[in-house]
Amino acid sequence: MISKEEAQSQVDRFASLDWFVTTEHRSLALDELNFAMQTAADLTTAILITDEWIRYHTEYPKPAEIRRLLWEEKEKGNYGSLPESIVPTCRTCNDTGWELVERGGLTGVKPCHCRKAVSA
Repeated sequence: MISKEEAQSQVDRFASLDWFVTTEHRSLALDELNFAMQTAADLTTAILITDEWIRYHTEYPKPAEIRRLLWEEKEKGNYGSLPESIVPTCRTCNDTGWELVERGGLTGVKPCHCRKAVSA
């Protein structure tokens, strides 16, 4: 299992996707997504399934979908097999170029500091 913080770093990467839960239940839903992500065998596996989800979906995953993908990776024996070059170097945005921000109860994204450094 991965730490709560490691899991949260992956859940935060879904911020650019459409949300499936009403604002009233948002906190509970994010907690459940985090808990599901924590069941990853290691951070590499969590990154792998997050990358795949973002690449092919437009909505946040549901906790059951995260658990299913993690189980499938374990069954394939692929956990821990991401190349070093794919592991994120920016801890703020996980190399997405977008930092998650919350203001007045709303969540959005802004360009990350690492993005500015690359474009300079």
